[in-house]
Amino acid sequence: MSPDGRYIVYQSFRPDNVLHIWRMDADGGNQKQLTSGTEDHNPAVSPDGRWVAFHSFRTSKSTLWKVSIDGGEAVQISDRVARNPIFSPDGKLLSCWYYDESASPPRYRQALISFEDGQLVKVLDMPTTAGNVMWSGDGRDYIYIDSRNDIGNLWSQPVAGGAAKQLTKFTSEFIGNFDVSRDGKRFIVARYTGSNDIILIRDFR
Repeated sequence: MSPDGRYIVYQSFRPDNVLHIWRMDADGGNQKQLTSGTEDHNPAVSPDGRWVAFHSFRTSKSTLWKVSIDGGEAVQISDRVARNPIFSPDGKLLSCWYYDESASPPRYRQALISFEDGQLVKVLDMPTTAGNVMWSGDGRDYIYIDSRNDIGNLWSQPVAGGAAKQLTKFTSEFIGNFDVSRDGKRFIVARYTGSNDIILIRDFR
């Protein structure tokens, strides 16, 4: 959702069975395709409502791009391998999963990238069980899902560094997704259960 509540920005396989970024009014009307060409994923709207950031395979690797909320030519933000951009509350930074080739072993790490010039500002280590990273309302913390011990809970991690803090105390089930209210005081959480069956097949042909 755009911060002013006017638009919903989303990804769709229309019209050519390739993921593109689209925009529609809050009531579902006036659907408009914002990007075209190759695969574009995970749109995020800037706090001022002017830009949509996303990751794309327009080159041979996944990199960060932006396009106007009104459409037009997409512009590359950074040529670093990265995905899932999220705007900071002030719109100056993008948090993303950045593939750090200098790490041992090379791996995806949470990083801050300047929206203005694409420079790498900071790289943070997050738990291997962390996912779905969001910003807190004041921009001081990351809020994320941690699924350690097969139980989903929300945790916060100071962007400046420091110990992580557990925010929810669920004792069962997973968290599929969540969001933070504009004032940063509430969460909306989608929880689910999971089950697995092992099936033995004999004399398979």
